[in-house]
Amino acid sequence: ESSYTISAGSATETIGFNVIDDDLYELDQTIVIELTAVTNVDAGAVSLQSTNYTIEDDETAPNVDYKSTTSTASESDGTKTVTLRLSEESEIDVKVTITDVTGADEATSGSDYTVTLEEKTISAGATEKSFVVTLTDDAEDEDDEDIVFGITGNTNSGQGTNTTHTIHTIHTHQKLPKNLTPH
Repeated sequence: ESSYTISAGSATETIGFNVIDDDLYELDQTIVIELTAVTNVDAGAVSLQSTNYTIEDDETAPNVDYKSTTSTASESDGTKTVTLRLSEESEIDVKVTITDVTGADEATSGSDYTVTLEEKTISAGATEKSFVVTLTDDAEDEDDEDIVFGITGNTNSGQGTNTTHTIHTIHTHQKLPKNLTPH
């Protein structure tokens, strides 16, 4: 709260303030300046007793991608955590849509693994969000397989470089060929 004096013979007074430029991606911010008390003058219409000043953000949105492009897990691990990351902190929630882009000759969703493919939110102030993939530890004789996730949509962010994450799944129940015996 500050006081200002309009000198005799003047019709206006300039109100000064400093805008601090930060490095945070954020929503535009509004300052409301109100005339709350006057002396020796009629304040005029109520609509003229306040004004808004908008500070427009000049930072670009952070980029979102996977923290790493690959990881390895064994079926017997039970779960594997995959992490999304922002290139920098944001004051605005970032929403990311995860998709399963696993190929036809790879792991099968529902029988080899399960994951909830909902929109993930990296909350304002955070730079990472993890989600869990549940691995199925079956007794099937099968080769190692890959599970691949992509990013198909995002809100309040740009797209980073690691747009897919591959989990290389090692099957722990592989049988030896019939002509080999264990030592």
